[in-house]
Amino acid sequence: MTIPIEYRQASADFDRFILDARDIAGLQTTNQAYAMVQAVLQTFRRRLEISDALLFANALPPVLRAIFVDDWDLEEPTVPFAGRLAMTREVQALRGDHNVSPDTAISDVAAALRRNVDVATLDRVLARLPQGAVDFLARVIRRRAGMRSYVALLHSIVLGEGRRVVMADLRAMAERLGYRAPRTLVATGNLVFDAPKKPLGEIEQELERAFAAAFGRHVDIIVRSADDWFKLAAGNPFATTSEEDPTQVHVRVMRAPLSQDALDRLRRYCSNGERVKIVDGDLWADFCGRASESKLSQVLTTKRLGIGTLRNWNTVTRLRAMLAG
Repeated sequence: MTIPIEYRQASADFDRFILDARDIAGLQTTNQAYAMVQAVLQTFRRRLEISDALLFANALPPVLRAIFVDDWDLEEPTVPFAGRLAMTREVQALRGDHNVSPDTAISDVAAALRRNVDVATLDRVLARLPQGAVDFLARVIRRRAGMRSYVALLHSIVLGEGRRVVMADLRAMAERLGYRAPRTLVATGNLVFDAPKKPLGEIEQELERAFAAAFGRHVDIIVRSADDWFKLAAGNPFATTSEEDPTQVHVRVMRAPLSQDALDRLRRYCSNGERVKIVDGDLWADFCGRASESKLSQVLTTKRLGIGTLRNWNTVTRLRAMLAG
């Protein structure tokens, strides 16, 4: 049997990683960087169930995988994800005087990981981990650069008979607005980008004006920050059903939050076991089958509910992974 290439190159790959970690963190030596990496990985591991920890370990290159599982007490109970400052202090406490990890240690290691692992694999793993894990590895990286990540959801990509928005053109439009690293998810109007922090309504107006200028028609566009999207995904009230069939559960992401009164108007259309719930103003629906075959889906309109747009659970989790990257 041929030796896998990742094992043949394990030492060289780790050397590149540890140099990146050293330079990103502004440390003097690779020994200091190693202590920081070990502390961050162990702090992260303490907060994962064994199955989740093994899932994450399998996304790492061989040497980092070994560091991650080294000295692992499987009987030790997991601890909850805490505030960033508390977890940073935990990182800095490992090995005492030999640890000079900076206050940015967690985000520095996360940045080095993304430079040196298969990002697509890592994102798939993150999409299956608890929300605290996503926050631990991703959220602070852009804050250090004064940027925020956002997701923009187009209500429609139809421009006219036989014409639809080309995603490359949508990304080009975002770049002209000065947004950084625009990327799209499938050809249904999901745009992720980085931009300086500003009110969501201001970004929505910028995008809608630019869309009208570029494509010749108005389309409602809903914008959420990465933190808001993580919160939305964590609030899924039909999580069990979502795991069984992610196309069955949808969320209508609203510009203005819905009141609970809307549920009474919608339940009369739940004639096939459908369930609806409002979480933080957004409408979640379990269609108990194909959404296209439900009477409920026909009344989830702007006229009845206000400006919003529907996404299924598959899209929600894939966007969450993109925002975490």
